[in-house]
Amino acid sequence: MKTTYIFCVCTTHFASLFSKVVFLLCLFLGISSYSEAQNVVSLADFQTQLQKKKSQEGVLVKHLLNDLTSVAYVDEKGVKIYLEDEQPVQKILTTPSYLHNLSTSEESLLSAVILQISLQNENDFKGSIDLAKLKELPNLKYVHILSEVDCDISSIVEQMLKGTNEKLTVFYEISVPQ
Repeated sequence: MKTTYIFCVCTTHFASLFSKVVFLLCLFLGISSYSEAQNVVSLADFQTQLQKKKSQEGVLVKHLLNDLTSVAYVDEKGVKIYLEDEQPVQKILTTPSYLHNLSTSEESLLSAVILQISLQNENDFKGSIDLAKLKELPNLKYVHILSEVDCDISSIVEQMLKGTNEKLTVFYEISVPQ
């Protein structure tokens, strides 16, 4: 009878220990997979967050998105740079198809603060954006994904993004031309 009792206590203790190990393993895996995901928000949500902070960052982002600034266009022919008042490049414009043409050997790109990636048609949704590779641009803070096609942009962006880059803020918007 004592043997049975000890066996039951051992079995109960083992089951309790096993469930704790499984719980900790699930918790660890959940945290690991969460840390690998890049935070992506809509432009409207990002602007709301900035307004709540009441920082100068909101003014900077608005300037980068709306005002005339030095810009680099990256397309099939490479990089074209247009300087405004001889200021360094602050903005890079491209599509997913030409991200591979972004080269840090082009020194003028190193000053860029925002990368705007335009999704001009449904073929652009098939491309990928490797955020880890963007670490080569030391001043880059923002990635703005602009869809010119009406779609469920948040899920498409999440599928397109590869890697992570903790120094980047990624936001998206839909702006369908009329």
